[in-house]
Amino acid sequence: MKKLITQLLLGTLLVVGGLTATNQQVQAATSSDASNTDFEVIPLKPGTQVDTTKNYYDLKIKPGETETLQMQVKNYADHKITIYAGLGNAFTQNGGDMSFKTTAPDVDSSVSPSFTSIATMPKKYQKIELAAREGKNITRPLRCQKVANVG
Repeated sequence: MKKLITQLLLGTLLVVGGLTATNQQVQAATSSDASNTDFEVIPLKPGTQVDTTKNYYDLKIKPGETETLQMQVKNYADHKITIYAGLGNAFTQNGGDMSFKTTAPDVDSSVSPSFTSIATMPKKYQKIELAAREGKNITRPLRCQKVANVG
């Protein structure tokens, strides 16, 4: 019995000692880590913006209309960069986060048309070139196609 108690105490001390010996401090990234990003895009919201508190375009455009999107693009790198702009569908992921992709997995296509199926951006406007440390305001046309009402 005494041997069993000694083994249990020794085992407990080894586990506790092992846990405290491998204790490592972990720190989350801070906003000063933004220097790891080569570029930034800031939407300049038009009058058709529904919710101006959003950091993305939340527009109300009639079918067949064209909206001119304006944005500020900044290159933080010490070298020239090329950015390819495009349109993406917004959807909510299982965890509640919002994601933007050209195609969304497992989306019920009968609910409504996807954004990328009704809006287009001409290919000539998709390439943005910035010199080192350059920032500029750019405009891009967004055309909303005429579609039948769904729902």
